[in-house]
Amino acid sequence: MSAVVNRWPPKPSMPGGPGLRALWHKAELVTTLEEYYGAQGLDPWRHHPLSFRLPHGASPGSAEWASFASVFKAVGSADGDSRVPREQSRRNLWLLKPTGGCSGKGIGIASSLDELHKHYESCKDSPQAGGSSGSWIVQKYLEAPLLYKRRKFDLRIFALLESDHGSLRAAGDGAAGDGAACAGAAGAGTVEALGFNLYAYREGYGRTSSELFSMDSLHPTMHLTNFSIQKEHKETYGRHEAGNSVSFHDLERDLGASVGFTERIVPRMHALIADAVLAGRPQLLDTLRAARTASVAHRTLLAFDLIVEADGTPLLMEINPYPGMTPQSEWHGAYLRRLLDDYVGRVVGAPAAPIGADSTRPLLDGHHVPNCQDDGWMLLLGRGAQQSGDATAAFAVVPCGSRLVRVRCVD
Repeated sequence: MSAVVNRWPPKPSMPGGPGLRALWHKAELVTTLEEYYGAQGLDPWRHHPLSFRLPHGASPGSAEWASFASVFKAVGSADGDSRVPREQSRRNLWLLKPTGGCSGKGIGIASSLDELHKHYESCKDSPQAGGSSGSWIVQKYLEAPLLYKRRKFDLRIFALLESDHGSLRAAGDGAAGDGAACAGAAGAGTVEALGFNLYAYREGYGRTSSELFSMDSLHPTMHLTNFSIQKEHKETYGRHEAGNSVSFHDLERDLGASVGFTERIVPRMHALIADAVLAGRPQLLDTLRAARTASVAHRTLLAFDLIVEADGTPLLMEINPYPGMTPQSEWHGAYLRRLLDDYVGRVVGAPAAPIGADSTRPLLDGHHVPNCQDDGWMLLLGRGAQQSGDATAAFAVVPCGSRLVRVRCVD
């Protein structure tokens, strides 16, 4: 049942390995997004922080480190680098993290090449870095983030990915030859041949830091918002809000109409989620075809972590295939119970029962997270399941070279 309920089939080239590697593995996600946005003539680093891959054992004399070092120096120079906005490079801070790590383990932050390499040398063989086989990425730190009550935060949105074998049979390797121009009309897409359905959960939450944001200090509880890191510092954890977690409702109320969190930022985050899954579509289809389970619907629950620049531009940071489900506060626990109940309901094909006095469905707290009658899933891509009330996907797709891409709105 675990393979049916919350697993995607393995990659054909990696028997027993996770088939979602193109999404969750940090280095492969960088490559996947570069190729996807590059095929459309778009700058991938306006959707994902500028990142470089470092193989295990990379030294200052290696080609990979030298390539990164040249960019590091350019970003920190008076002329800068066009891929990094000037407001994001005043201290030239970078993150170094293991590609297969989680819970903030192994992450270092520094503003000099020597400090970054010192962190790498101290952690490269650690278990959280994957030992001698682990690779790393070095990524530009966001120096001017959007703040919540003068503190840094990032965002987590859950998504449900499910195979659609009806459309998988019609899905080819591409809609056009390599190098073909992207179609521009929404009607040019073939959603029936997508091969999967993608849903986003209506409610997400923010993960906050414990300290007021400043570029004069590099304390981890100020700059790294992972729950695991924040909880290690018991003297500050929960100082401002229980569990260092805030709801979308909290963010909308505090950030105000000028930011437009719900109206402007959330739809753009949904678009980034759709982009990432479309970017990994070739690998996802490979795994589904290799599974040879035409009668089985494969599903998985993914957590997308994003951050927002001060001007309201969201960036996708990473994707978690096995997200933590530990309640961080009373309302957050209610949120997770409802999320998982809605997920299981989708898995077994049960329509959402009305919320009432005798309802057995978990209730949201009604304050931080308003109660809703439906199952909370919003269809982003695909045809949708029969039991869904979402008849129309939020995003259409069009052919672009050998792939399908999201239709991009013209501002």
